[in-house]
Amino acid sequence: MKRPLHCAAFIFIALLLFSSPLLAHVGSADVYYEGDAGPYHLFVTVKLPPVIPGIAEMQVRSATPGVESIQTVLLRLTGPGSKLPSAPDLAQRSKVDPQFFVSNLWFMEYGALQVRIEARGTKGTGSLAVPVASFPRQSLPMSPWFRVLGIVILLALTVSIVPIIGGVVREATVAPGEVPGPHNRRRARTVMAFTLIATAGLLYGNRTLWTREAATYDRSVELLKPRRVITSLDGNRLVLRLASPLLLPIAGRGKVTREIRMADVIPDHGHLMHLFLVGGPGMSRLWHLHPERAGETFTQRLPAMDGGQYRLFAEIVDKDGFPWTLVGEVGLPQLAGEAPAGDDSQWQGTPSSPSSPELDSALLVDPADIEGIARNIAIALQMPRQERRARWQPMMDSLMQRSIHTWFADFMAQLKAPQHNVVVLPPTKVPALAAITGELALGAQAQL
Repeated sequence: MKRPLHCAAFIFIALLLFSSPLLAHVGSADVYYEGDAGPYHLFVTVKLPPVIPGIAEMQVRSATPGVESIQTVLLRLTGPGSKLPSAPDLAQRSKVDPQFFVSNLWFMEYGALQVRIEARGTKGTGSLAVPVASFPRQSLPMSPWFRVLGIVILLALTVSIVPIIGGVVREATVAPGEVPGPHNRRRARTVMAFTLIATAGLLYGNRTLWTREAATYDRSVELLKPRRVITSLDGNRLVLRLASPLLLPIAGRGKVTREIRMADVIPDHGHLMHLFLVGGPGMSRLWHLHPERAGETFTQRLPAMDGGQYRLFAEIVDKDGFPWTLVGEVGLPQLAGEAPAGDDSQWQGTPSSPSSPELDSALLVDPADIEGIARNIAIALQMPRQERRARWQPMMDSLMQRSIHTWFADFMAQLKAPQHNVVVLPPTKVPALAAITGELALGAQAQL
């Protein structure tokens, strides 16, 4: 019994530690944002709770020294709620890194929100607004024992309120020491009957209301999952069309939804859509383009590109400020066109390959190589126990000796070290896709 468990644990660790990070943030509820709060350059991470209401953890790190305090407040992205902030929370400063701050925020509603950050320090005060798409990712079931307890309490309260009201009506007009007359008793029974009916009606109405709220909540779960697009090619022109409608649940309206049409899309950083085309081998080519809206579709005249299969990632923002991530694939022939111009850009590096100088005893896999993943899983399943332990022990020793702070210090030192022949990827500020381009750039630097 121990052999399969050790094999499974080894495979899980190998796949977890050495998988490519390209898709790590596509469709993720977490927010990774980089921006300036006045004179301070901040890196912000918002780890959303799996359920709403829930508590989110926000991490802020300043690349600019001198930050003394960070205050955060959560409010609506648009509408009147965006102008009525509550009292801000003071983030806790790390004892290890004085420029690293952590704050916990209560998310009580879902939709397009923002976290407003105020940084104070030796260079003055600056503010930054981070857009956040707040939606639940799971629905937690109620415990059976808690459900039974709730039913018992509800029945007890319902049954007890009826005789209490009946007693009040029966005894209210009776002098002390006298016995209620027949008229008082009949009136008390009548009021008790109406009270029972009214209580039952209130319970039924409350159940209907909460059933509708629960239905809206359930339909909001997994709303952040990327939506598929259908692609077609007309010469050099790429056409993108939604595979299914974008439906946004309306709170308190049961199964009623609002369809997000392409006419509802608003510009984000100057463009209606940010499109990323990632090609192989090894995800070594990337184009950042900006298609134009054409009715319910988006079209883009493609630049000169090599033929092959490309993965597609796009982002649009509706009129309420909610971001939608779209994914798809497209096969392209060799295209002869103009070089990217304006805000359009391209990047090309060396093919990615899994590597780890410290944990080099693992069976490394490339998520883009399906056959390679299957081959390494087969090798791991057939590997003798002695070899598994010989591979596992030095990796575990390395993990135990090196803390997250040590890793972070080494990571920052490598980034600051001189780089030769490095292709720098043009920056992007699209919140949901900024991590993709950043990780590709870091991967290219590591390979070069």
